[in-house]
Amino acid sequence: MSGKTSKVTFIFRNKESGISIQKVFDTVLRYIDINYDTITAPYYQADLTHIIKNLFYVHNLSDRKCIAHMTGGPHYLLLGCKGNKKILTIHDLVLLDKCNSRLKKIIFSFFWFYLPMAKADKITCISEYVRKQLIKRFKIDPNKIVTIYNPVQPLYCRHPYSFHTKKPVILH
Repeated sequence: MSGKTSKVTFIFRNKESGISIQKVFDTVLRYIDINYDTITAPYYQADLTHIIKNLFYVHNLSDRKCIAHMTGGPHYLLLGCKGNKKILTIHDLVLLDKCNSRLKKIIFSFFWFYLPMAKADKITCISEYVRKQLIKRFKIDPNKIVTIYNPVQPLYCRHPYSFHTKKPVILH
């Protein structure tokens, strides 16, 4: 992204929606020195009323001078951002793969993926597999999508261990 921006605003889904990817970004933020804010969606339900309320909430709190980074989950929140540059991180396409209704799959494809990706200046994926799936399913310009693998949390650190040299046991 070119140009100077004073701040990044990370947009997170509501924590009641399950395990949050926010832990990944907490790990990254420990090691970089940037000015940032966070916005957490107030509602986790995917009904129309809560989606609209979440969009207005994000719109009212986002800043035009910031880079807005939708970190995953309800990608549609990027549509409410006023940031001058927008980044969308996509972790997987499980939402689409789990849809058992064709209509539901079309709605989620359009509002959770297509529109937010169209509005994003840059899209990051956590694996090359996800990147290829997005390019294939949505015909996205490959130059707009970058693979950035998730970091390992600090609690996973190397511990010296003596292996049995003749018959090692490896758990992975």
